[in-house]
Amino acid sequence: MAPVTKIEHELIGWKNAIDSQSSDDDPTLGEEEAIRQLHEQQDRYHCAEAWRYALLLYLEYIFKGGRKRRSISVHRLVRKTIDHIRSCRRTSQTQKQLLIPVFLAGSETSDEDMRHFVKEYCAYWGEKCRYSMFNSVPVLFDEIWATGKWWGAVIDSKTRPSSGHGQGTTQLLFG
Repeated sequence: MAPVTKIEHELIGWKNAIDSQSSDDDPTLGEEEAIRQLHEQQDRYHCAEAWRYALLLYLEYIFKGGRKRRSISVHRLVRKTIDHIRSCRRTSQTQKQLLIPVFLAGSETSDEDMRHFVKEYCAYWGEKCRYSMFNSVPVLFDEIWATGKWWGAVIDSKTRPSSGHGQGTTQLLFG
């Protein structure tokens, strides 16, 4: 458990360097370019924070909390992860990089608004880029939410080799 605790402390203590960067004082930039850079910088910031909170969520759920009950820590990390994902602009390709955080947080939320958001995220990016990985996640969400099963058990049931065959029935790709 010591390596997990070390990783957790590093993630908690990590400060996003993007947050301290600013092009406000760069006189060589025009207003339009400065605004474009600001938006890109904020998208990168929220992307990194979404990944950070998703990793903390994974550590909390897998190594600390147990899968039987959801602690308040899990709910807090779910909320922080989804809030950072929402803060990335849809017009930015950066938001597309957040499928794993979407899956981890979406699997754990019981809030209907957040559930709607994660399914809408998948639908939007599935339509926009035509990658099936975005379209496979809502199917997993539906099963996870309907059965109350842990996401790992649902994935295992989909990828487990069927009897008499050497390979799994489904392969899942999350990015």
